[in-house]
Amino acid sequence: MADPTADLHGELCRQIDELLFTRRSWFCIDADNRAVPGTRLPLLQQCLALTGRGEVASVVGTLREEVVGIDVDAAHGADVVVDTLRDWCTAPKRQLWHLVRPSGGAPGRAHVFIVPGRHREELTELIAALRRELGPRGKPLRPRDIDVRSQLRPLSAPHRHKPTPALDVKVLATALEGLREYLQPLPRRIAAARTLQQPNQQSGQEPARRTTSGPDGPLVPLPRAHRRLPAPWAAYLDQGRPAAAAAGLDRDPGTRSELELAATRQLVLAGCSEEQAWQAITAAHPTAFTKARGNGRRWWWHVWNSAVRGADDWLSNRRSQLAQRPAAQHREAAGAGADERALRAHVERAVGRAYEAMLQRWLAWPERVRHSAREVYTVALRRLARVGASEAPMPLRDFLLDCAVGSCNTVREARNHLIAEGLLQVRSTYVTGTTDTADTWGLPPAFTDPTTDPAAGAVTEDGMSQDSDRTGLDARSAALSATDTPRGSPPQPALALRLALKLPRTHLLSTLQAAREPLPPAVLAHQAGLLPAGTGEHPTLSPRQQRTVRAYLQDLAELGLASVDAHGSWSATSHEQHHSHRHSGELANEPDAVVLARTELMQVGHERQQAVRAVVEAERADFRARMDPERRRQRWAAQREQVLTRHAQHDVARHRRWWTGLGAAEQDRRRADAAAAFTALSPAAQAERKHALALRRARAGGGERERYITWWNGMSERQRDTCRSQRTLLWRRHDPETQRQLVAAWCEHRARWGLPQRPRGSRHFTETTTAALFGRDLVLDLTSTGEQKGSTSARPAALAR
Repeated sequence: MADPTADLHGELCRQIDELLFTRRSWFCIDADNRAVPGTRLPLLQQCLALTGRGEVASVVGTLREEVVGIDVDAAHGADVVVDTLRDWCTAPKRQLWHLVRPSGGAPGRAHVFIVPGRHREELTELIAALRRELGPRGKPLRPRDIDVRSQLRPLSAPHRHKPTPALDVKVLATALEGLREYLQPLPRRIAAARTLQQPNQQSGQEPARRTTSGPDGPLVPLPRAHRRLPAPWAAYLDQGRPAAAAAGLDRDPGTRSELELAATRQLVLAGCSEEQAWQAITAAHPTAFTKARGNGRRWWWHVWNSAVRGADDWLSNRRSQLAQRPAAQHREAAGAGADERALRAHVERAVGRAYEAMLQRWLAWPERVRHSAREVYTVALRRLARVGASEAPMPLRDFLLDCAVGSCNTVREARNHLIAEGLLQVRSTYVTGTTDTADTWGLPPAFTDPTTDPAAGAVTEDGMSQDSDRTGLDARSAALSATDTPRGSPPQPALALRLALKLPRTHLLSTLQAAREPLPPAVLAHQAGLLPAGTGEHPTLSPRQQRTVRAYLQDLAELGLASVDAHGSWSATSHEQHHSHRHSGELANEPDAVVLARTELMQVGHERQQAVRAVVEAERADFRARMDPERRRQRWAAQREQVLTRHAQHDVARHRRWWTGLGAAEQDRRRADAAAAFTALSPAAQAERKHALALRRARAGGGERERYITWWNGMSERQRDTCRSQRTLLWRRHDPETQRQLVAAWCEHRARWGLPQRPRGSRHFTETTTAALFGRDLVLDLTSTGEQKGSTSARPAALAR
């Protein structure tokens, strides 16, 4: 059973370390106090998990700027130095936080942690005085005897050679409480995030811990009938790699992993146990299984377990389908539904071959388009696999919703590059001006032609067609299996994670997840497309490339998506994989900082996803609005009205310039002629003429109502009387029928244009009077553009009102 005191001691040390040391500053050291290459990690727990493995002996971190670490390593007088530092810190005028931890060397030697604050210069002077005064035979101590360091071993880490005395739990608790008063503790949300990940208390199982050299043990495959290896694979074991190349099995001469994994899978399918398979490997030709024999049996378990899982998954699914489906369903499957399933299976195989072809080429693409083209192509293949067709319409903005790319221009550039590479063909099926059509993306005939499909016949467990002769089997078909070629949708992390990580880190994570063994940073950088085209499989990274790859890997490690072993090789430990193995007790209790970092990252990804979705929806709504026939007619009518208004304003301005250019006598003559012509018109013609003039003024921006009120209020009482007399005289000259027509025309004109009715005895029109007469505000959005006129006696045209 676990010791509660030991657990409390470890928890207190961990919390003090989180306050004393900076984040992302941890690295492992060996027994000779040298840094182990490739073990620089962002979290202390990740480094502590490597202690005792390989060359890793302990962990070192970088102290915060507020903290001073003193390594007391003097051969004589170490106790005096420690006591002096302790007394200096506890002096009444200082009262500084400090902690003394035995360093694990000779008795009396220790690490002293101090938060000096404004007394830092005094501390420096004190250490210099101790060096001068405590040296043997009057000689000063060496700087390393009392060494002020910025990097020290944390309290949680063991000594490189021997165990160190544990500090008392009460001392640690008091130190933690006092340290929180000086240094800012972790945010409260970290403590709340601890509840997101709890260990499985009911199962009683310890989390499975990965060893540095290989898995804890080999998997046992499902029972299979023993059979001989196919002739090409038997030749590989007997004659070595040249025989595999001659048979077409060695598809990638630059690596050994793919060939050895396929050969191991054949051993599983032949019914071999792990012991029998390893005996066959050790007895094989010297050029066969060179990587497995070079790394040892335990490392080879990586390959063996991967082959067993792939083969057993296929066999289990196949047996389950056959057991659950009665004979009647077999006959039905051979009928109407067989063609659809065969077509979908053909599309899945074509998508798998296209994805494999892309993976073989993409590292040679230009860096500017490399990652975006892979992202766009993967999403396109996933859509084809989802719809079960070798081609489908795909709007460009759908890729903005499904890809971690920023613009349609990036999608177009990636599409054109994929077409030039022969991986994609696009038919122009978009109809201009429509909202429900798009160009059709599809796979080239090289992937969809049935004559090039190695699995066109019925596929057995080892990927061989039932119609094929096993002795004369095509070598490439023998190398393929139900799990070697990606079936269905190509693998891809969640969109929110891709948006938050960006494409380079995403492809680095995909490379880690696809790797069958831990890989060093240089190989990962090459396979993830982080290096220029033409770089070999095992490149030598420049300092800048090393910093970039190390930063990417540390970002993934901080999120709990990647881990490093004692040899500096990296592998994926994704959060999703942890949850997928929950039933087997492999879910480890992740550090709270990892859970918080991943939660915040996914939140960032979801926010970016929502922002992209909002932009795309707005753009599509605007496009549909512009393409809608009714809205197009409305926009055309509004634009036409604007054009007519500009022309009317231009005509009014031109007419004003012409009118003001005339003399006073000519203006009077023209007014008289216009008034006489208007008076000679019939009542209906007069009404039509008044309406046309009012409409022209309104189109030019004038207001008929305001113009009328301004005209009436601008006349004197004598002018109004003269106007009344003239209108009354003219009206009485008409017969009764014409009089009724004139009154009806005047009432209709006033109602149409909102002209106020002057009450009897009223000398002026006001807004209040108008509102009282009509019961509502009849002001139209019109402004007067008519010519300014003088007195009514000199203006017979007033009769037209």
